[in-house]
Amino acid sequence: MQAIAKKTRHYYFFVLLIAGYYAAAFYPYELAIPVHVNNHAKIQEDGSLDLSQGGMILLPAPHGWLNSSLAISPTKFYLEALSLNSEQTGPARIASFSIDPYERNISIAQENSNLLVRLRRDELNPNGVPAFVIEDVFADSRWRTIEIQLAEDSFKVLVDGSLRLSEPLNTGYRSLWDEAYPVIFGNEATGDRPWFGYIRNFQVCALSECLEGSQPGQLQIPGGYWRGPTWQSVLDKQQYFATTPFDMFVNFLFFAPFGFLMATTRAPTFGIATALATAALISVSIEAVQFILASRVTSLVDLVLNVAGSGLGFLAGRHLVPLGWRSKLRATMGS
Repeated sequence: MQAIAKKTRHYYFFVLLIAGYYAAAFYPYELAIPVHVNNHAKIQEDGSLDLSQGGMILLPAPHGWLNSSLAISPTKFYLEALSLNSEQTGPARIASFSIDPYERNISIAQENSNLLVRLRRDELNPNGVPAFVIEDVFADSRWRTIEIQLAEDSFKVLVDGSLRLSEPLNTGYRSLWDEAYPVIFGNEATGDRPWFGYIRNFQVCALSECLEGSQPGQLQIPGGYWRGPTWQSVLDKQQYFATTPFDMFVNFLFFAPFGFLMATTRAPTFGIATALATAALISVSIEAVQFILASRVTSLVDLVLNVAGSGLGFLAGRHLVPLGWRSKLRATMGS
């Protein structure tokens, strides 16, 4: 009976460890089951965009002269925005040159009362994170002018005419931008990053010309759209490789304790192949569920790094922990 109790205690410990992985991977537990919704966005008589009830308005690609000039000249993005809620999150997209929540050229967004700008500036990071943050722009409900200036090697954000952020950038970053991305106001193409408010006087200027989104016939309002993951996003191969250096670091170390404990709390003949296979099975299940989570991204990179981290942990436990210590640990765990 004592042996059975020890063995049971061992399995309880691993169940708790794996449950902890799921809890961390799925937080904050926001489901994104695909739902077809009506588009409540409107274009008012003065040309301003009414997104007070949610929705999206499109400025379809291609954008003619703009696509060729963006990569070679200083560029200015300008709009005026009135947020109806200082606690919008997502980040909630005000205007975005993007194809989905994971790939963009540039996005202007709101997170709580802060203005966020995501800018694709790295070949390995199509999502433009971490975002540039300008604090408390939307702390009160009033019209704010937002101007973003992009030069070959620098980036500036002005709010109501005042310089709020200035950062250097790597030369040539705009050559990574995709000309096929539309401009989406008030949302992402997946419909799950809504922003509630009003937009007016949107302009993108490059060389001596400006693209004005308020011109008649430029904008389109879809009658409805799917909110959440769609077959298009599921079949999009590029999203499975979307990651950031921070995510890579976290996912690599995430499963190292699992491999370490598998090596130190099992019999010495326990093989690394079983540890890797078990880690892969857990990681696959996590990535599969993340398809329907609004705040998570399914990535094959995460899967590979989880398994690699488990292998590193196993090797560390097997070769760096003395056999006597492993025996004591196995006795404590009930192996």
